[in-house]
Amino acid sequence: MHAYEVDATGVNNTAVVSNTGIILANNNFYGCMKSNPQGTQLAAVHQGINNQVHVFDFNKATGMVTGTTTITVTPPGGAGSNTPYGVEFSQTATCCTHRVGMYQT
Repeated sequence: MHAYEVDATGVNNTAVVSNTGIILANNNFYGCMKSNPQGTQLAAVHQGINNQVHVFDFNKATGMVTGTTTITVTPPGGAGSNTPYGVEFSQTATCCTHRVGMYQT
């Protein structure tokens, strides 16, 4: 993951690189990433990847992403049906929820 510091003067073009999480390779995966309201955790889902939600710790002082927790979910239609797409934290960051993508092929 790459994190870029943003402050009142703009975006720092030098990324903080963290070697954690899944590798998306060259495939056309898409999904959603959100931080919790406190800015100390990130959650990510990627359409079509193993029905998983990934939760990471984020250090606001250093920009480092660590501590991957992987949660495997079963979509309402069972394995092979719609996969997680949206993700959100509760205001207190005690819950992380996901949304199953709705699409037709």
